[in-house]
Amino acid sequence: MGYLHADYDFSEVDSADILVVPGCSPPNYKTPMNDQVTLNWIRQIHKTTKWTTSVCNGSLILSAADILNGTIATCHWGSFDLLRSLGTIPTDERVVRQGKIVTAAGVSSGIDMALHIVAWEFGEDISKGVQLILEYDPQPPFDAGSPKKAPALLVEQIRGMLQEFDKR
Repeated sequence: MGYLHADYDFSEVDSADILVVPGCSPPNYKTPMNDQVTLNWIRQIHKTTKWTTSVCNGSLILSAADILNGTIATCHWGSFDLLRSLGTIPTDERVVRQGKIVTAAGVSSGIDMALHIVAWEFGEDISKGVQLILEYDPQPPFDAGSPKKAPALLVEQIRGMLQEFDKR
């Protein structure tokens, strides 16, 4: 197993052009959601960013930091109820922009979000070039990538599994 090495501690970073709050699977997202040091740091960095973003359940952390309250945002579909309980209005859109705040639904929509930001910053042609460099041409083997498309029984099975993870 590899490890990610951070060059700087939170306390050493006081500004950022782009803040990306990553998602994580339950119950791992509960730790940063309840860590006041992390939430305070996110609040402070958000004041300096050009873009504050999240992928998957990272929007739960942004919401816990009072950055998304009352706004429309997205996250993994299995966490819509929790996002709503934190004062954010969930939507099943893949990428949601609210001013400088951009949230992406599941993991794969993080690439979509990145391409949107490149387009907003540098134009569509540059973003299309980045997409080409990445060879981002999704062709999933199944059309079951959202609750709207997946078989109802599968959605319920996965929802139950996610709820079990959430209890841990």
